[in-house]
Amino acid sequence: SAALAKSASTLLAIEDSTSLSYSHEVRKELGLTGKHKKAYQRGYIVHSTLLVDADKERTLGLVAQERWCREESNYGKSQNRKQIAYESKESMKWENNTLHLEHLLEEHLSSVISVCDREADIYEYLHYKCLMEQRFLVRAQHNRLLKMDNSYLFNKLQQEKSLGNYTIDIAQKGGRKKRQATIELKALQVTLTPPRRQVEGLDVLTPITLNALLAQEVNKGADEPLQWILLTSEPITCLEDARTLTRYYELRWKIEDFHKAWKSGVGAEDQRMQSPDNLEKMVVILSFVAV
Repeated sequence: SAALAKSASTLLAIEDSTSLSYSHEVRKELGLTGKHKKAYQRGYIVHSTLLVDADKERTLGLVAQERWCREESNYGKSQNRKQIAYESKESMKWENNTLHLEHLLEEHLSSVISVCDREADIYEYLHYKCLMEQRFLVRAQHNRLLKMDNSYLFNKLQQEKSLGNYTIDIAQKGGRKKRQATIELKALQVTLTPPRRQVEGLDVLTPITLNALLAQEVNKGADEPLQWILLTSEPITCLEDARTLTRYYELRWKIEDFHKAWKSGVGAEDQRMQSPDNLEKMVVILSFVAV
């Protein structure tokens, strides 16, 4: 996939995590995959990066993947996460996969946009991407403080003038009816203030400047109106720029399809190897089959 990538003008490195769980004998040698310490099933947490040609919307392949077993000794310590160094957290996975991209794609990294969901809205990760002048598109989770006037990101975006609208078809799903949604786009360049955390090395975090994009459904009567707030390195000067970026984020669902193909389609969770090493080798092989 790294070789194929070098022929594309713009690449999306779509990242996400999932778990692989098992209930046979090998589970005793694996890790926690859910919220319950005494859960019978155990397995791996997996963080993958899928490379997609942005123009052709074609999946090129897996370019990075980390697998690990969560230690039982760390269970229940999430309330102390603000006192834990960033490098020791599981959330370092986003930056680790970026390091894989740097190694594999080298001078072609300038063509790559990392596309991540709200779990990647981590100040240290955004700070690293800005510092290294790497491209990214991350869905915002936190209503961050802005340096310019001590206002907050979500409120400030809502006050911006509209760039325009576009329409998309929303498929029927569960109790949700099929509908056509009108999406309004607003954008703003912002400077984010570093969070206050009692962690060694926090002073290396500095304010970062990036672009924020709001995509919100304006249809009246929608039960669950769509809304995305995206943080990006990419310039947004017009409606076309904004619509291109929302389309890139829509393509993030390719990695959800990959997870489904991997776990259900080719049966990564149906394997019954008794050795953790053999099991891991098999699920890696199946990950490429799933692609």
